Amino acid sequence: MAQILIRNLPEDVKVRLKRRAEARGVSLEAEAREILHKAANEPSPPAELTGEGMGTKFAKHLATLPAIDDATWLEFEANLAEVRKLRVRPVDFSK
Repeated sequence: MAQILIRNLPEDVKVRLKRRAEARGVSLEAEAREILHKAANEPSPPAELTGEGMGTKFAKHLATLPAIDDATWLEFEANLAEVRKLRVRPVDFSK
């Protein structure tokens, strides 16, 4: 089996891991091993999700869109109000 040495681990992280291990009735080493095993088996995020956050990307995209004038906004709200008045029956997929 391989070994790993982790340097510069903040003391509070070690304390929290030790408490977590004690709560589960295992050693600190076993707890760390389990955490690393789970992390190594999780799928990696797609490349497009790493780096710049999705919120930042979305905000930049919104900034490229034209502004909505008051008349268009009022028309949208009126149409939305009409849609909300519609009586819609739930779909029954069991039949």
